[in-house]
Order: sequence, then C-alpha cells, then structure tokens
Amino acid sequence: MSGKTIIKRMLACAPALMLLASASCTYNYFEGTINYRVFVPEVRDHIVNNCHVLIYDRATGALTAQGYTRGGQSTTDQSKIAEGIFEFRLDKGDYKVCVLANTDSVDFNPDPVHEQAAFQLMSHPQPPFTKGPGDLRLDYIDRPHDGATEITDTAAIFRYPARIDVRYRATDVDADLVEKAIVRINNVASVQHLAADTVPEAVADGHALYFFHSPTKYPVDADGAIFQFTTYLFPTAPESVLDLVLHLSDSNGNSLANYIHGLRLPDASPLVLTPGDHAIIDINNNGITVSLIGWDSTIGGSESDLGGGKKSNS
Repeated sequence: MSGKTIIKRMLACAPALMLLASASCTYNYFEGTINYRVFVPEVRDHIVNNCHVLIYDRATGALTAQGYTRGGQSTTDQSKIAEGIFEFRLDKGDYKVCVLANTDSVDFNPDPVHEQAAFQLMSHPQPPFTKGPGDLRLDYIDRPHDGATEITDTAAIFRYPARIDVRYRATDVDADLVEKAIVRINNVASVQHLAADTVPEAVADGHALYFFHSPTKYPVDADGAIFQFTTYLFPTAPESVLDLVLHLSDSNGNSLANYIHGLRLPDASPLVLTPGDHAIIDINNNGITVSLIGWDSTIGGSESDLGGGKKSNS
C-alpha cells in the first residue's frame, strides 16, 4: 500500500491547534472525545482515488478540522479511513463540512480560511488554455453541533463537472480523411471557491482545449453520429456564453473544416451547465442542435430536451 497522510485538526478553547500527521491511514487519536463522523461510501468501496473532508466554523470562517487520504485504499487496511469514516471532535457551533474527492486533476487549495479555499482548472501546456477537471466529486453539509451529541453524516458526493458531447453528423467532409480533431470551448469557468458552493468564477478569456487523434467513426454511444468528441467542463459561470470551435484536419495537417458556434438556446439564452449536466451538440449540414440531459444519477437529473437551437455553420 502506498504511503498516505491523514491530518486531523482540532480547535481547542485556546487558539492553539493540535496536529497529527501519519505515514499511513490510522484511527483518529482523540479516542473517547470523538463526537462527529463523516462517512464517505465511495472511499470504502474504492470508487475514488482520494478524499478530503474540511470542516469550517461558519461564525469565524476558520478551518476547525481536516481529514484526508491519498491514493487507492488497500482491502487489507482496517483503519477507519479505509472504511470511509472520518472522525472528529467538534465544539458547540455551526459548521460547513466540505467533502471533495478525486482532486488530482485540479489545483486544490484547502485554505484555513473558508473564503480563500478553492479549486481551479490546471493550466494547459498551450496557454491560455486549461485542462479538463476529470471526475471531481463533492458534497457540502450544513452541520450544527451541540458539542456533546455523537453525530454521523453520510456524504452524498456528486460529480461536479458537466459533460459536453460534440457529435459530428455533417457530410460536407470526407470522414475517411479526418485524422485529427480539435475541440475548443471559450469562456469556460475555471475557479470554484468552496464558500460559493457550486457557483464558479469565470476567468477572462478562459479556454478549454481538447485534441482527438484518429477519431473512431460511428462510435456505439453516439446515436449514429459519424464522430463524437467528449469534453468535461466546470459548470457555467454566471453571465457567461460558451463558444464552441471544432476544427478537423487530415494526416498532413491540412484543414478540412472549421465550425464556430455560440452555444445558445432557441430563445437566444445561453446554454447553462450545472454540476453533472450532460449537453449534446449535434453538428449537421444545416447548423447545430443543442440538447441537455441529466447524466449523474446521484443528483437525480431528469431528461429535458432544449431542442432546436440551430445556427448556421461558419
């Protein structure tokens, strides 16, 4: 089993913090004083690669307690963390519990001040573009505590990123010649502060860039489309309008087609993505069609066709 570090912080009556660091998953060492537990089933079931539990005091905004694990869990590890249980001692107060998993694909800052704690997209080797957010999951729990009662919360972590499938159905390009596709999405959100729940911030001129080499024709999950290009994004920042650029080229790098579309709905309102949403952008000879479906069962998304939304190719 690879080394893992678990850090537990307890805020005592005095301002001093007590800190424990261990090279492997261990039991919380405040035995007999534990009064709060967070259960994350995905840690126990080895569904996530890592997990952080951050507990902030709502009155002061200070980080009161923290626990985390890195890497996959061994089935022989009998510690509480391997069972998905994070244990803490809380004084009387009102707390916000932030549970984040699979944070390896983002820059994560578990700041001791709630307003400063955030995660953001990593920079792409080709600035100003950013990398995708991966399978980042999170949950926020509002937890008042009387300081005496033993309480256990089960985290219901959900997928934070939204997914966009770009399905190419046009016949103006010989599909056999396509060897490379570049999907670029402009005006993407790139920073999420924990204090803002799931409302991210846009960074000026933020772009997401995806490369697809030798794309498979007629993939089975593309509903008959010639190509499908899947991307993952942060939810849409307020007042942002996403722009899609799809560029197709041959084996020699010669341009075959370039499609540029602002992703708006038939009523001219912008496509808005919330956590776990799945948008499908169909590109055909007449323009594009935008539809949106819920895709993450843990947040109970229901299917809703936003249909129409056609714009001419350019």
